[in-house]
Amino acid sequence: MLRIADMLLLLAVVLGGIVLGWFSPSEASSIGTAGALAITAWRGRLNREVLFRAFSETLRTTGLIFLVIIGAIIFSVFISVTGLTEAVGTVLSAMDMGTIPTLLVVALLLLLLGSVLDGLALMLLTTPILLPIVEGLRPPAAGDEPLCHPGGGEGRAVGADLQGRVALPRQRSHPPAPHHPVPGHGAMAAHCYWTMTMIAYVGPDLPQDVLTATGACSGPVGWNVDRPLPAADRWLESKFPLWARSILQDWADGALDGLDAVLFSRGDDAAQRLYYYICELRQRGEITGPEPMIFDTATIQRASSVAHMGKAIRRLAERLDIDDDALERGIVATNALRIAAPQVGGGAPLCLLAGTPPPDARIHAMIEAAGWRAAGSTLAQSWQNPGGLGVDEGSGDPCAAIARQLHEAAQGSRAFRNHADALAAQARHVRASAVLLWFAEEDEARIWHLPAQRDALADANIPTLILTRRDWRATDGVAEEIAAFLKELKA
Repeated sequence: MLRIADMLLLLAVVLGGIVLGWFSPSEASSIGTAGALAITAWRGRLNREVLFRAFSETLRTTGLIFLVIIGAIIFSVFISVTGLTEAVGTVLSAMDMGTIPTLLVVALLLLLLGSVLDGLALMLLTTPILLPIVEGLRPPAAGDEPLCHPGGGEGRAVGADLQGRVALPRQRSHPPAPHHPVPGHGAMAAHCYWTMTMIAYVGPDLPQDVLTATGACSGPVGWNVDRPLPAADRWLESKFPLWARSILQDWADGALDGLDAVLFSRGDDAAQRLYYYICELRQRGEITGPEPMIFDTATIQRASSVAHMGKAIRRLAERLDIDDDALERGIVATNALRIAAPQVGGGAPLCLLAGTPPPDARIHAMIEAAGWRAAGSTLAQSWQNPGGLGVDEGSGDPCAAIARQLHEAAQGSRAFRNHADALAAQARHVRASAVLLWFAEEDEARIWHLPAQRDALADANIPTLILTRRDWRATDGVAEEIAAFLKELKA
């Protein structure tokens, strides 16, 4: 025992420090490494050969681990862009097996894959697909009622015993004053058909006709990306965009307590992930505030996707106590907004801002400061956009009519459409003399369309400035780059 006493002491220090909270597991690994080196030196066995062998094995193992992690990150983005999770969820939904059989299928799949894959690789590769499905299998709280499928994407809900139900209190009959307003935020409906729960929303591709029909939607939740966000920084991972961090900060600060519910879209990765974080924080008692809900946006190009979205819209309308007559009025009002879409005036040459929708109009202002007109939506405006296609009025089934339009007009980062052709068509429509493709650092979905968009704009002979991995606050020298690009074109 005396010969291994030093090793036992090191083991006790490392494990004891973790248990007693003296340091984190990561810090404990560093302490263990330093302790092992000290013990080796004390025993007189530390020499150049031993160090070289240890470093070589460490580098080899670390390289293999990072190779797996890099491949898994690329794979997870591929999963997000292609909608594989939605497709898997659709299959499970069609099987209608319920919670226990679904878990058994997942366990069997992991057992089979575990026979041929390394444990770390298996975890990293299957988590993006299976986690969203399994997350939806928690039973609802007592008294909760179904709203819409809470699972991952189209058809992710399996059976009727899933999480995501909310009981909305009926307390307020007028929208609250927006917190940290963003240009473009505003009430989505000016006429109140009846006293309705206050509701706001987060994300694109939501049924604006239904929200208009409530008469009680205050528009997108606001944000302020220029302020400290201590609570959000503590809870959220670094890849969350600043607007999402600001929303969670407001939620924690009680700034959203004037709302009874917030509807999240599954058409945006950050909005979907923020929903799950908020649900978990509420369950742990870290935050209170409005009830989070999520809408199952289905965008796969097939008839079953349209039918799935129609059912989700029907559940949402029923949960908000909106009958077909009110939906028809909402369709008429929202169609009027579609017809009255703002037109870009003449005068100075126009630069189209595309890529990641910015958090406000600060980049538009940079374009205008260079003597150009600016076109392109901010993030709030892109969420509020009801789509250029009108919804069929008087169809007899307003939910199905809204689903057809929403499926066809989906614009989010996960929408199944040709983003390159859409950008080129938009540039021709507004008669853009230049295009600015601005991508935020955290935007891992839209950047995949950049090569095709660049080629489409080159084919259209439209000068393009590409800015990737940029800061949401636009304090990284982007103003100077935009001014130099536009000044050269105007010369």
